[in-house]
Amino acid sequence: PLDLSRCSNLQSIKLQSNPWDLHRAMKNVVDPEPGEISGTLFVKLIRGEDLARMDGLRGLSDPFVTIEISDKTFRTHVARGTLNPVWKQTYLIEVDHRLAHQDMRFSVYDWDLDGTDDFMGSFRIQLSPQQLDQWSVTDPSAEASSWHALQGTDDNGMQAQGRVQVEFRYVANDGAVDTILTYLKRIQQGGWSRETLASS
Repeated sequence: PLDLSRCSNLQSIKLQSNPWDLHRAMKNVVDPEPGEISGTLFVKLIRGEDLARMDGLRGLSDPFVTIEISDKTFRTHVARGTLNPVWKQTYLIEVDHRLAHQDMRFSVYDWDLDGTDDFMGSFRIQLSPQQLDQWSVTDPSAEASSWHALQGTDDNGMQAQGRVQVEFRYVANDGAVDTILTYLKRIQQGGWSRETLASS
């Protein structure tokens, strides 16, 4: 599979001042084994809308999102004092056959200063071969985001409310370097978050 750092199947890559420097990390693109899913999944947490009011005094929340897949967890920054947070953070997940039928769990929390963050709701998406096909990149400039309603019961005992906008892009190993570099150029030009490609 595509190996960006030769250390694990799920990669966290910090964007430096010049994203083109990451080209030097992409040295080991090989053909996948027969039947193996192999490529890179871009997951961009864009924003939330109409989230629950978890702070009774202010009538607002301090939302952040975690993404859990396999044994890895990624986390966005905290959007302070809002029910309509904007994150615009992008994560790169290297996919192989071991992740073929696992779920990605997206959970929204209200940040608290004392560390007792409040659960606000979640949703799951299965990382199946069919789903990866739907996310496969045909036009890097095309809009590919979708909205996902939060489910479950929040820590106030209320039904979760609101939704989260996420963009998924899957790049198979065929031509992966060229396509990934296209995305890195978009990030540099402001189309994606400059600060973080991925952070755990």
